[in-house]
Amino acid sequence: MGYIRKRGKNSWEITVNAGTDPVTGKRKRIYKNVKGTKTEAKKVMRKIEYKLEHGTYVEPSELTLKEFMDKWYEDVKTNLAPSTQEYYDIIINSHITPLLGDVKISNLEPMHIQSYLSKKLKDGRLDGKPGGLSNKSVKSHYTVLNQVLKYAVKLQVLENNPAKHVEKVLRFNL
Repeated sequence: MGYIRKRGKNSWEITVNAGTDPVTGKRKRIYKNVKGTKTEAKKVMRKIEYKLEHGTYVEPSELTLKEFMDKWYEDVKTNLAPSTQEYYDIIINSHITPLLGDVKISNLEPMHIQSYLSKKLKDGRLDGKPGGLSNKSVKSHYTVLNQVLKYAVKLQVLENNPAKHVEKVLRFNL
C-alpha cells in the first residue's frame, strides 16, 4: 500500500496509496518526509496505513489557527448572547490571534497552548498595567481555544484536540 524512498542522510520519503479520488478518478497519494531511521519511517507509514484502513486518517490542514477560529466564530456566533460575542471578539482578536494565529492548526501542540496560558497569567494585560490576567480570564481563553479545537476535530480538520492535553495553569497570590 506504500513505499519508502531514501532522500538523504537520515531522511526518508513515505508514499502511501490512499485510493482514488471519486471526482477525478485519479489515484490519491499521501507523501510524508521523515527524519530518522528507516525503521522509524516504516512505523510512520504503518500508522498512516492503519488510519486509512480504519477511516481515521485526517489530511493535515494548511489553515492557520486564525483562519479556522474565524470560521468557527462565524458558525457559532448566532448562538451567542451579544455580550458573549463581544467578549469572544476580545479574546480571539486581541489575545489569541497575535500570539498563536499564524500557527498552522495541524501544527498546534499542547506546548503552544500551555505557553500561551502561562504567558497570559504572567503578563497578559493589554491596558498597559503590569501583571497578568486573572485565573478566571485565562480559563475563559482556554475555554475558547478548547471549543475551537473540538470543532476542528468534529469537522475532521484535526485528528485530536491538543487543548485536552494541557495542564491547568493557575497563579497563586502569596
